[in-house]
Amino acid sequence: MELRDGKVLAAFALLCRDTNSEQSYDARALCIEPSYLGTGVAEALLERLEVEALGSGSSAIVRIETSSRKERATGVGILASCGFALIGHIPDFYSPGDDFFMYAKHLKRASESEKGREGEA
Repeated sequence: MELRDGKVLAAFALLCRDTNSEQSYDARALCIEPSYLGTGVAEALLERLEVEALGSGSSAIVRIETSSRKERATGVGILASCGFALIGHIPDFYSPGDDFFMYAKHLKRASESEKGREGEA
């Protein structure tokens, strides 16, 4: 999926279903145009990934593998701020100072009764 600003490709990602699970997905090639860092584009792309992963199901799991270098290119801390949990970290995995990180987020669609309660609060 992609996000565009007119004709400019601001961000894109690939969302792939895990072959071992009907509700698990891997987000790959999460890329943000550097001039769009800090503008909310990364958050909007992650939100679209979540909507796509949920589809018509009631729940899904999205995993994202990244590195120190890639995290700097997409915005340090963006995954955690969007609710992704750090579930794995291997220092110097790719090269000295370039660590491996695995993030995951369990998505759950609110039931109709839960939606009604949210409106009452």
